[in-house]
Amino acid sequence: MFGITRCLTRGASRQQLTSKRGRNHYKGTGSGAMGRHTKRGGYLIEWEKVRSFVVPDLTDFKVSN
Repeated sequence: MFGITRCLTRGASRQQLTSKRGRNHYKGTGSGAMGRHTKRGGYLIEWEKVRSFVVPDLTDFKVSN
């Protein structure tokens, strides 16, 4: 009897994972590392990993109302 009720109450939480839930879990923002740490405590940026946004040329673009 106690084994069945213990299994039902110990199930996984179906609630949304927020920063206040899960004491040892860091959800993060989805951004990746853009470099690496050096031996002396600095940070080297690897420019191949840096995001760059390509914007189209909008000089002849007409705004419609």
